[in-house]
Amino acid sequence: SGTVDNSAGHKISLDQSMQDCYVYCVSENMSQKNLSKYGPVCVEIFNPAAFFLEIDRSFRIYKSGSLIRGGCITHKCIYDDREQRYDMDQNVPACFLKPKDFSDDCEVRAAWQPTNLPIKQIQITCPGIKSYCKRLY
Repeated sequence: SGTVDNSAGHKISLDQSMQDCYVYCVSENMSQKNLSKYGPVCVEIFNPAAFFLEIDRSFRIYKSGSLIRGGCITHKCIYDDREQRYDMDQNVPACFLKPKDFSDDCEVRAAWQPTNLPIKQIQITCPGIKSYCKRLY
């Protein structure tokens, strides 16, 4: 559904929604603010592609992959209003949009669509990621 505003700005709105999904977040920005917000541990990921592939592999093994369908999507978060201009060609799923107030987070996210709703927080053991990162503190 959507709306058309025929005022001077000629605004067309398209309502979009995305169902809940599983999300794994990392930050490109090592800062005290992020450490105090998200935890006292910081790691450097020196092979991001392999790191996220390993997380995806472990997620698919967890409960025989029964919690997810489709592929893993990774993307940097876009820090902007939820209302996007159609000509900006960002076309990113809603799970990668965050308000501008959070731009210091510099997040990169991996997202998976669940097979069933509602979803619950899960914890997956993924020892293989150790090959692609190192703990800084």
